Amino acid sequence: MFKKVILGLFLLILTSFISVFALENINFGNGFVSDGANVIRYRDKALLNMFLWDLHNKTTSDIAVVTLPTLKGQYVEDKAMYINRAFRVGGYGKDNGVVVVIVPKENKVAISTGYNVDDAIPDLRKKQIINEVMLPSFNRKFYSKGIVDGIEILAIDVANYHNTKISGLEYKKIPPMPKTFIETITPINWAIGILFLVAGIILYLITKKPDFDCYYGFGGDFRELDRW
Repeated sequence: MFKKVILGLFLLILTSFISVFALENINFGNGFVSDGANVIRYRDKALLNMFLWDLHNKTTSDIAVVTLPTLKGQYVEDKAMYINRAFRVGGYGKDNGVVVVIVPKENKVAISTGYNVDDAIPDLRKKQIINEVMLPSFNRKFYSKGIVDGIEILAIDVANYHNTKISGLEYKKIPPMPKTFIETITPINWAIGILFLVAGIILYLITKKPDFDCYYGFGGDFRELDRW
């Protein structure tokens, strides 16, 4: 019994140590940006904090921006999810926070969203922001620009979901929300598809041969079953 208690305490201390070690390079100060990789320009960091505070005040949603020098063998998606949970990003008890993790040296980006902000930023939107907005800038070594451009889109999406506007971003043009396959199908395409389906069913019924379970008659198997 005593050994189990000691083992439990050891595991608890080890878990706490790992958690602190995993977050040691993350410091948001009095804002929403932790630039551990030192790639965000001072002016851009101030700009990010300004409109992210405005987003928080108007929606209670938070967007945390984290740059890291290295992942130390971790998956960037796991890191973003862990930070989101550890810092409880978003309104208290609302699970409406967003965490963006950028690792410039490894060219890795991940966006983690809380349950109550998933509808505002669906998975297709995350991929669009990462692949079409942020990474192209990162490939040209414009890390600060890519981060600001991506975060602005996320902030506007969350604000639009809450029917509000972010001060300074009211007239910012952003890419349209990507559509799912179902959403890309027009009413005309639906009508054509239904017509083809109905035509196929009618053709099948017309050409289908009747299957009679009998020994006599047309199409049957004529043979002598019983002697008279």
